[in-house]
Amino acid sequence: MISHQGLVRTFPNATLYKADYIQTNGAIDLTGLALKYQKVDERGVTRWSVWANNGVMATKWWVELSRDEILKDNPNSVQLTSINRQMNRPMADGRVPAELVIKRVDVSYNDIVHNTPQIKVSNPNISSKLNTELDFVSAGTSMYPKWSGKISLTELKTRAINTDNWHDNKGYSTDMLGDVETTRNGDKVAVTMTFPAAGCTLVGDATSSGKTNFDKLIFTGFDKCRFDLAKGVNWTAPDLFNNEGLAKGRNGAVAYGATLKNDSGAEMLLIGFPELDGVVLVMNKR
Repeated sequence: MISHQGLVRTFPNATLYKADYIQTNGAIDLTGLALKYQKVDERGVTRWSVWANNGVMATKWWVELSRDEILKDNPNSVQLTSINRQMNRPMADGRVPAELVIKRVDVSYNDIVHNTPQIKVSNPNISSKLNTELDFVSAGTSMYPKWSGKISLTELKTRAINTDNWHDNKGYSTDMLGDVETTRNGDKVAVTMTFPAAGCTLVGDATSSGKTNFDKLIFTGFDKCRFDLAKGVNWTAPDLFNNEGLAKGRNGAVAYGATLKNDSGAEMLLIGFPELDGVVLVMNKR
């Protein structure tokens, strides 16, 4: 779980949440993270990347604009995709396990994202900030026992990216992610990420305004990468998710980056790509 301590920026170009998975009896049995991208393209679409695992199953969801033929009938339609992977890896024969379930459904945005006023007890006629809840029941709930399909969100505080080193990589040529370095020089921010198995380095550059939750990074280097799933025999489920999404990347890909602290006070770096099937890289500080 992530702490709420940190510095608040002024404009939510992206927002990070703690995501509590609500069981059918109302209990919370699983906690993950959710990243909301606030209207990142010319159509003004709000996208979401949501992920969690219970030690047995890892699941990633993302919400993006529906196809044009769907939008003709429902301009408010979005596509909700879920991908589930088992986490007991590798398989006995060394193969990378396939996704157990990939499901895509088109649904109205308001049917899956609910904002309800938080009523002040002292004055029930006055509401303050909104509580946000996701309802993913339309994409199935069987991946987690007794899950209702609903996710309660609590906003987390993010911090600016500064000069640091991230990710305790093992130094193997088959590692999905290697060294990660961030630098800040005034309002200029750079993120350099090595991908040993793909044989490349991605570099993201941003000009930080100091007025947003996240820095908007433009990444280059994708033309040198070969994101090959066959090299992922010993990768984690998040590695597999992210490798598949990054394989669709092109120079000029947009990402949003920030740092945060977990409950133990350790710093973490988060980089999310809203147009690459929900890719989010979360790295510990070295």
